[in-house]
Amino acid sequence: MMRWLERFEVAVNVILLVMMTIIVTLSIIDLGCIIYESIAKPPYGRISVMELVSLFSDFLLVLIGVELVETVRSYIQDKTIHVEVILAVGLVAITRKIIVLEPAHLEPLAMVGIAAIIVSLAAAFYLVHKTLEDRRKDRDDEESE
Repeated sequence: MMRWLERFEVAVNVILLVMMTIIVTLSIIDLGCIIYESIAKPPYGRISVMELVSLFSDFLLVLIGVELVETVRSYIQDKTIHVEVILAVGLVAITRKIIVLEPAHLEPLAMVGIAAIIVSLAAAFYLVHKTLEDRRKDRDDEESE
């Protein structure tokens, strides 16, 4: 029974990985089409500020998708979730939110909340990254002795 559940879990993860890869691929194609349409219309080669904000938002969305694909792939391989990657996805997602944000139409408390999220994610990313770096350094020191 346990082997069957393990195989089922692997199958679900592989299916998710394939579906996410398809979505990211289609998103890249869509982003390329949007960029082409933006620069192919008069005035040629010029992109308005609003289009630029939208393009950056779309670009970051594709980046989030790529990072999620990497997370599922590493989970299938290692059977571990890499917290550092999850935190990086969170930072990219909140960055995307900030880019498309209209501060004039936002409550001050919402801006404080977004700032708190950024600080929390950045601090967590730093701590996880530092911990992993210290572990690698300790392991290297042990191997050199």
